[in-house]
Amino acid sequence: FIEDGIEDPFYSASRQKTTIISCDCSQPKETCFCTSLNLNPYPEAGFDLNISRLSEGFIVETGSEKGRNIVEENSSLFSLPTDSQIEERGRNRSKTLQEVRGNNEAFSSKKSYRQILNEGLESHIWDRLARECLGCGACTIICPTCHCFLLYDQKENEGFERVKEWDFCYFPGFARVAGRGNPRPRLSDRFKNRYIKKFDFFQENFGIDACTGCGRCIEVCLAEIDIRKVFQELEVT
Repeated sequence: FIEDGIEDPFYSASRQKTTIISCDCSQPKETCFCTSLNLNPYPEAGFDLNISRLSEGFIVETGSEKGRNIVEENSSLFSLPTDSQIEERGRNRSKTLQEVRGNNEAFSSKKSYRQILNEGLESHIWDRLARECLGCGACTIICPTCHCFLLYDQKENEGFERVKEWDFCYFPGFARVAGRGNPRPRLSDRFKNRYIKKFDFFQENFGIDACTGCGRCIEVCLAEIDIRKVFQELEVT
């Protein structure tokens, strides 16, 4: 949202005022599937500071100029890590990585999610899943990468103001246009569109998946729809 010459002024203003402090995952849940997306359960980029917990103390890694400035301005609170501390962090990360991979052995595939998705766009399972889905939007609310929004104008004093509002692609009115035309009138269309956005559109345009594999959508889904099982079913249909 701030790169490649296309800057979102709202995001940019918020990002400048925000310090991102991440941490290594040490207690993965059974719903975590970051390794299925070729990601690791510890941050490698995108943070100002990252914290790795050790048996005694923490390793704090800087990932930006903002993070480095914080450490330099508070240098009395930090000391260089020892070789044994760095080795312990490596062991912790390896242990968590193997645990996540083990939790997802039953969902393993040699194909990427994007390939499975494109091969299954016309699969009948989308209609079945839509019958199970409540369209409540819980998965989009909890998702760390969902960012769909709505722009509208409203009267303000003697003029008008443009408002940007968080919106959800599962809602019937999300894609509706003037004249009440709707390119995605069915829930099955909207359900499938979310997968297309995350695993095809973002790959095509930005070279990344719009999914971290955190598994929050699996935990929060009232219909108990598991994104890993969706791809597993797509692959065999």
